[in-house]
Amino acid sequence: MQPDQPQRQQSRAFLSVVFIALVLWQTYLAFLNARMAGARTLLFDGLGVELSKMAQMVISGLSFGPVVPVFTTLLAADVLRRKQLSTGYGVVALAVTIAITLLFQVAMMEAWFRPIFTIIEQIG
Repeated sequence: MQPDQPQRQQSRAFLSVVFIALVLWQTYLAFLNARMAGARTLLFDGLGVELSKMAQMVISGLSFGPVVPVFTTLLAADVLRRKQLSTGYGVVALAVTIAITLLFQVAMMEAWFRPIFTIIEQIG
């Protein structure tokens, strides 16, 4: 066994835990979006809100939400399956997964709150 083998195992364990947490968060967001899509449509249609092009693009893009955790799971599996864990590739894959998760969260918040803020601005 090489002297740095325990460190590699710790790195692999750490990456596994972080990837699992991020994929679970993405899965939660995808299910939340799927569950709330109908309510969001009823709310904004009932209020007579004309959604901006940006809000429409974000909401239509969220329909691909279930693909996000699948993609990042495949990316994580590719990183973790390698016998030689490349530090650079692992860091880039982790950074991409974190960025995708944050963008997914921001898109969800934008889809809900931007139209509501638009209504508030029109009222007052």
